[in-house]
Amino acid sequence: MWLVHRADALGLLPAGMIHSDPLYASAFVANLGSVDSTPATTICGHGNCPVFCVIGRITPDASGRRRVTLKYTYDERIEDGLYCARTLERLRERLEHPEKL
Repeated sequence: MWLVHRADALGLLPAGMIHSDPLYASAFVANLGSVDSTPATTICGHGNCPVFCVIGRITPDASGRRRVTLKYTYDERIEDGLYCARTLERLRERLEHPEKL
């Protein structure tokens, strides 16, 4: 494994290993709510995926509306705080007002 991590750091992994690995992606979304679980944060030092989003179970709130928890993890080697904050603001706006799409 040390050799694989070292080759990855140097950009020497074969394309076949990278294309079949889901951690080489623009974003990784896991729906743990589908197995009735709460979301957990994910930290992984492998691959080049900058954003992990984990979706939790759907639960009703006091007013009867359905709620879901999303947890994000960003790789600070790739993403910066300003970019992440603006992206989350736009995502929230689009989720709360889908008619604007």
